[in-house]
Amino acid sequence: METLIIIGLFVLVIYLLIRNETKEGSFNRPSSSKTSNYQRKDNKINEDLPRAPKDPIITKIVGVTFENRQIIVKQLRVGEMLELVQEPDNIYDPNAVRVIRQSGEQVGYLNKNIAEEIQWYFDASWLHHEVEILDIIGKPSVGQSLGVLIKIFPPTLDEVLFFDEIRYPRF
Repeated sequence: METLIIIGLFVLVIYLLIRNETKEGSFNRPSSSKTSNYQRKDNKINEDLPRAPKDPIITKIVGVTFENRQIIVKQLRVGEMLELVQEPDNIYDPNAVRVIRQSGEQVGYLNKNIAEEIQWYFDASWLHHEVEILDIIGKPSVGQSLGVLIKIFPPTLDEVLFFDEIRYPRF
C-alpha cells in the first residue's frame, strides 16, 4: 500500500513539473463567467467539471452542540487543521460532509448547502480534504455554546487539471 502511495506521489510530481515547463496548460478558462466550464484548446468542453474557485470558503461548522461535541470544541485551537469526510450513506443527506479532528473525533458537519457545493472537491482533489480553524466563537460564560469558524481550501487548478487528465486521457 505504501509503495502505491509513493508511486502515485512520484507520478504527480513528474506531472506537475512537466506542466510547469509548458506554462500554457491544456485549458483556457474564460474569465468573464464565474460558472463557465473548463474548455480545452481543441474546444471540447468538460461539462461535468465545475469551475475552480479562486477563494477559500469561510463557514461555520454545524452540529457542534450534539453528542457532547462541545467538549471536543473546547479543545480546538485556532490554526488547527481538521479533515472533511464524505458520508454518502447518511440517511438525512447523501451529500453530508463530516468534519473531524486528526484523531478522528467528530466536531460536526458542513452546512447542507456548502456540502452540496463542494462535492466535486472530493472528485477533483484526492490529495487533501483539510480545513483550517479560523476562530472559536461564542461565550460559554454567558450561556452561549461554542462555535467553530473554518476555511475550506478549494482544489488547486493543477489538481483539477490532473484529475481531468486521468478521466479524459489524450491518446
